[in-house]
Parts: sequence; C-alpha cells; structure tokens
Amino acid sequence: MTRIIITGANGKMGHVIRSVVAGREDCTVVAGVDFNTQTADFPIYKTIAEVQEEADVIIDFSNPALLDDLLTYSAAKSMPLVIATTGYTAEQKAKIEPQLKNAPSSSLII
Repeated sequence: MTRIIITGANGKMGHVIRSVVAGREDCTVVAGVDFNTQTADFPIYKTIAEVQEEADVIIDFSNPALLDDLLTYSAAKSMPLVIATTGYTAEQKAKIEPQLKNAPSSSLII
C-alpha cells in the first residue's frame, strides 16, 4: 500500500486528491500539511517538518513559498516528491532541477 502525504491538504486540489485516494485500495493518505490544520481522516500539520508518519511519497498542491522545506524533507527522507504547485519563479525552478538527479527513481515530477 502506498502511503501518501498531501501538502495543501485542505485546499481545493488537496480535497480532490483525498477523495480519489479514499476510493482506492492500493494507497492511503497518512498525513497532510496545510496552514489550516482542520483534521480529516488523517493528521494535518502546519509544516512538513512536523510530520511524524512514515510515507512513500509527497503529493504537493501547496504554495511556492514551501518549496525549500519540501525539497529539504524529500531529500532527507529519500522520498519522491510530486510537485503539482504552480507559480514558481525562475530561481525556484532552478532549485528543483538539481533534485531531479537525486530523486528516488527520478520520481521528482514538475
């Protein structure tokens, strides 16, 4: 079973991902990250650094301001990061590029 962390868990796309995952038997959401920590069927934290649960992948629908923390967490945990957030600056996109070489199975997706 694939264990997922959703960043932006209480946003519009976070809710979509939650609904999709709820209808599947091969994956589960184990934690979320959002400024709005209203709980769901899983704990939601204000920052990725607070997440205690073990996971296999992060699906990001958050905010460009969180990029550095997500890249740091993903690299430290050797965890794939699916980046679906938009609005990155050229400088932020340049930070993502080197992570492609270190991502597990080249699974960092922009």
